[in-house]
Amino acid sequence: MAHNADTHLSAALSLQVDGIVGEGNVWRVIPAWLPYDRLPAVVRSSTGSASAVHTAYRPAVGGHFVIESLLDAFAFFARCEPRLVPRDPGTGDIVMPGFLLPAYITHHYERRHPDHPNGSALKAQVRATPSALTA
Repeated sequence: MAHNADTHLSAALSLQVDGIVGEGNVWRVIPAWLPYDRLPAVVRSSTGSASAVHTAYRPAVGGHFVIESLLDAFAFFARCEPRLVPRDPGTGDIVMPGFLLPAYITHHYERRHPDHPNGSALKAQVRATPSALTA
């Protein structure tokens, strides 16, 4: 849907910035995809993307951090072809510069690795196991 909007429509998708954090010379912008209802009308009414794409945008993309989408894509391709991602044979950890991403957010969950659950999956996991929070 984002590609179709950017390529074929007179409106582009913008991102909301939920925060800018950091210190010194290291800063990180934390963009999030707009919720579906805040997308431009021309994008929401477009028939260039299948209706299933519009439906899937709401729970899978709308309002989520962009980094979640990028790490989901990374994890998807790593599952499809594990040889794309070098891993330590003893631990299974990714052996690539930049992973684990540095921690910046301290007030809520921030995914920093493609092997970690995304925000929605973590919330579902926590809801399913409330005893883990009280143990």
